[in-house]
Amino acid sequence: MLELIDVRVRTTGQWPPPRLPDTPVVIVANHPFGIGDGIAVLSLAEQLERPFRVMIHRDLLKIREMEPYSLPIDFSETKDALKNNMAVRHEAVR
Repeated sequence: MLELIDVRVRTTGQWPPPRLPDTPVVIVANHPFGIGDGIAVLSLAEQLERPFRVMIHRDLLKIREMEPYSLPIDFSETKDALKNNMAVRHEAVR
């Protein structure tokens, strides 16, 4: 997918990390509104070889294959968006 949008991911340090805790891991993108960052974070999470879900821009769900791995965030300024984002937040911390 990254090749299709001409994005390369660069990490510092060893990736994936040699030892991960058994607790949840958080990966943070530095450009939360970007579609490319969402795809890049999905790519990194996939390499961890453990279950994952990523908070990403809801527009990425136009790519149906991403749905099982996504916690979609709606950046529109509506009550429905706020309601959706609160539900996603609840799902993320459970």
